[in-house]
Amino acid sequence: MRLRILAAGLLAVASAQAQAQREPKNFDQAVGWMYQKVEAAEQLATGCAERFPHLADEIEKDRARWLAADARVIAIAYARFDELLGNDVESLRKADAMIAEGVRQQFLAIDSTPRAGSFCSEWFETRANGDLRARHPKLYALLENERPGD
Repeated sequence: MRLRILAAGLLAVASAQAQAQREPKNFDQAVGWMYQKVEAAEQLATGCAERFPHLADEIEKDRARWLAADARVIAIAYARFDELLGNDVESLRKADAMIAEGVRQQFLAIDSTPRAGSFCSEWFETRANGDLRARHPKLYALLENERPGD
């Protein structure tokens, strides 16, 4: 049952983000949002570094600053994600495939533009400077103040 809830939650996250929903509505949605953001960042960092090796150090520095600044909420999200997912490798694979497809689509949209390198460096710089927290205060409030099932 928990796995169905998690899978539905991840699909809801993908759907909400595609429809530009501004904030998650509950703790478990916030968990899915944060998981998606961190995992997508890992894939974006790799893809950006491959495309723009001269930006790799800057991207890694900014990525590390963001992950350090948000370590507490990321740890909360990942703990709950692991609790919900358990050992369900298939659901994890599906979640990661959805994230990978989103990143692939993002690269398709920017690869042919002259601003692709700027996109990569700015994406990580804004995370490092707290932009994600500023744009999604409810995401952070839910992860910092709510508990599973709330």
